[in-house]
Amino acid sequence: MRVMPPNLVLVIDAGSSSIRCHLVDPAGKVTRSVSRPWAYQDEPDAGTFERSFDLEACWKLLCSAISECTSDGEHRPHSVSITSQRQSLVFVDSQGRPIHAGPNTDTRAVFQGSALDAQHGALLYQTTGHRPTFMMAAGKLAWLRDTRPAECEELAHVFTLADWIAYRLTGNLGCEPTLAAASGLLDIRTRTWASDMFEELSLRCPKSSLHEATEIRGTVNAREIASISGTPVVVAGADTQCGMLGAGVVETGQVGIIAGWSAPVQMLVPEPVQSSEMKTWTGLFQIPELWALESSAGDIGNVWHWIVETLSGSGLDYEKLDSLAGTAPLGSFGVTGHFGPQAMDMSVVGMRLGGILFPTPITFGGPTPGQIGRAALESFSYAIRANLEQLESESGITADSIALGGGLSRSTTFRRILPDVLGRPISTYNQSDVTALGCAAIAMTAMGEYSSLAETAAAASQEARTSAPGPAAAAEYQDHYERWLEVHESIGPLLA
Repeated sequence: MRVMPPNLVLVIDAGSSSIRCHLVDPAGKVTRSVSRPWAYQDEPDAGTFERSFDLEACWKLLCSAISECTSDGEHRPHSVSITSQRQSLVFVDSQGRPIHAGPNTDTRAVFQGSALDAQHGALLYQTTGHRPTFMMAAGKLAWLRDTRPAECEELAHVFTLADWIAYRLTGNLGCEPTLAAASGLLDIRTRTWASDMFEELSLRCPKSSLHEATEIRGTVNAREIASISGTPVVVAGADTQCGMLGAGVVETGQVGIIAGWSAPVQMLVPEPVQSSEMKTWTGLFQIPELWALESSAGDIGNVWHWIVETLSGSGLDYEKLDSLAGTAPLGSFGVTGHFGPQAMDMSVVGMRLGGILFPTPITFGGPTPGQIGRAALESFSYAIRANLEQLESESGITADSIALGGGLSRSTTFRRILPDVLGRPISTYNQSDVTALGCAAIAMTAMGEYSSLAETAAAASQEARTSAPGPAAAAEYQDHYERWLEVHESIGPLLA
């Protein structure tokens, strides 16, 4: 008797580092994964930190990844669910031809965004919940108006990256609210297009219809991937919010830490909460009655990758460095790391001085790779704690529970250090890619397999394991945390 395959979801995660495709089964297991690098335009006149996607090359790479991921005919997906990096935008004309497409690391609108913040900063932040504006739609639209006026006149649609992928797959237009809000396109209070703001700024921003994450956007009709033709497509929303869902975070006061390339810390709140000093971000959530208050620790995954690469001459990889860090003592024999991760403050964006500090003279023993690795993981934990405390201060809500997901949650040593530094229990999952799980869960809800996203998340949270802090370690880390904050504040301004 032939056993029927389970209902699989094809998850497309257009992340910061790569395009990833996963097949996820109803139990939340990733059964197959394929990735491709992003392709960027060759722009000789572009600045050092200016990047734009080569969309046609990216589309071919995505089709290749989808074909490879679904090449086993026994495992045809019953739905496609798309998520993407936030603050990535695609501008197209009325024929769907790209005018500009930039990732969230593109800085080409820095001058226009800075000018808008100087003149209209309060309006922009109160409306969209985000700054600096050079990362957002208003800054990119101002850049297009100032530098490419003819193409600006041709602008017909503004997409987030996931919505553009859905458009290429189905031919249907539209935007998902959590992604659109994260790109500065929506009024976070009304969950509608920020038309009044764009009019006040004298910026033309064509509106698209908004579709909630659980709405089916159409079916696959792209000829390049005929193997999944007719498969329903959803846009699940922003990658961080998908990660929150995948980690079972669906109620007011719950906190999720999605420690991937970066480490956004989000708390769900029942109404928009905004920093009086414009330090934090406020976004939408896939459950419309909730908002996501965010204070990000910065690019901890990127830093961890850099440390492993820097120490690779010692024959280290991620697992070996994690193991060595686990054998180093609490406090790393006085070695401390200041690699950039810190409490979020989007009112002041710029470069700071950082480094690795250790006792001298090294005649008596310089820092070992294990001590450097542990110091880095401890510094990440300190930064996460600073952001958690900032969220609690801004919201007036004490975190009810804390969940950890993302690639760095695979680190055994990090999973031990973090609850000790926070002084609170954290929940983790066997499947670290909670973004893929959340993305798949949204598709399953859209397909009627769950009655609500809350029910979906409850099923995911049943697989959680909790790590509690050790009282002695938590007390010792309190002193280390306070010293780390003092040093961080003293060395940062030295760059100026």
